[in-house]
Amino acid sequence: MAQRNNYQPDILSYLAEVVKQNTRAYAADFDYDAKRLWDSAQETDMEHRSFLWMSRPCGTWCVLEREVFLDDTNANCIWTHYADCPEGILAYRIVVEGIRDGKLAGKVIPIDYAKQVRRVMQSALPIVKIQYRDKNGSFCENSYHAFMNSTLPYEDGIHDIRYVPESEAELQHILMLEHRMEQKTKRSCRTKSTAPQR
Repeated sequence: MAQRNNYQPDILSYLAEVVKQNTRAYAADFDYDAKRLWDSAQETDMEHRSFLWMSRPCGTWCVLEREVFLDDTNANCIWTHYADCPEGILAYRIVVEGIRDGKLAGKVIPIDYAKQVRRVMQSALPIVKIQYRDKNGSFCENSYHAFMNSTLPYEDGIHDIRYVPESEAELQHILMLEHRMEQKTKRSCRTKSTAPQR
């Protein structure tokens, strides 16, 4: 299924095939994932177009990659929930590049969930503040604990929530290392498959 450099001219068809082969129950979860991925093509910021996606025997999940590496976000809790039972999980990093010829195009990079989730658990950073827009569209910033211990998370009109670690540079470094690890794993698999048999 994979093509050169993991580029997929039709991300949603590719993932639908994964779901068809691997997800026996709650396959309709993928409808939510597909909408989220499609909508992300309109985003200008790459952090809103980079996802981690998994197909399980019972359902699928699609979460923002950046948020997976921030402790206590929904994305982090969802992604790490299956760490002790990774069997049957097919996981991918998805980078949406845009819509071409009416199809969602970009990269679909296979990842080894069992190994990758351990790295997430070891390297995820704590959240120190939250940035968001209030119901009037004004930009706001609050400490993570003040925000979570207030009524703000339950108020109507709060949107564009962004979790912020102590050091954005450290988070970007972690993500860069993770992407290098993917390349290393890919090269290792290629070397093994072409090695002469004895």
